[in-house]
Amino acid sequence: EDQKKRAICVVGELTPQEFSQLQNSDDHVLTVIKWIVREMSYQIMSGKLLIGPPIASRVYQELSNGMLAFSMAKIKIATVPFPFPFAQVLSYALYAFYVLCPFIILEIMDQGEPTMFGRIGIPLLMNFTTCTGYGAVNEIAIELEEPFGFDANDYPVHCQQTMIVRAMEDTYFASAPRDFTIGHFAGVPCSPSGPIPESPEQADSGV
Repeated sequence: EDQKKRAICVVGELTPQEFSQLQNSDDHVLTVIKWIVREMSYQIMSGKLLIGPPIASRVYQELSNGMLAFSMAKIKIATVPFPFPFAQVLSYALYAFYVLCPFIILEIMDQGEPTMFGRIGIPLLMNFTTCTGYGAVNEIAIELEEPFGFDANDYPVHCQQTMIVRAMEDTYFASAPRDFTIGHFAGVPCSPSGPIPESPEQADSGV
């Protein structure tokens, strides 16, 4: 079940040569982009892909933009780690805050409260809320440091890739309806051979 959640949806099946090239390549995405660009260039130069040069250049541009965005996410977010000394300093600073925060709150709240709740309860509640808030912010920062993967809080890249593949399949295999006629604009149901009769009498009379 876990493998099904991590599965990557592709169009069709991989050929043995494609599978071998992906296994031997260091950058799988760049390899697939190379396949797409080479195939498009071959089809355009051989005259089999009959599209205008502006549209073809826009396709190349979108492929380049997608590869640029992937490279930026891979290099700046996934590959380059958060500086380890900075993370250690933040951790020690957070521990120091946990130790000093109760004394600071007691010093601020020591205003001669007459009740036990005012002298102890309110400072304890404020200390717990403050320390918990800073600890939660630190944990959120740790999760945001590595957003990609298959954990519960990670960004579901495989789900987005599946949606893109499904949209490509719908675009390629869907065809325009052939039963649409001019009568649909006037609210008259029509068939390809003519208007659909509303009653048997109209059908017999040819109306």
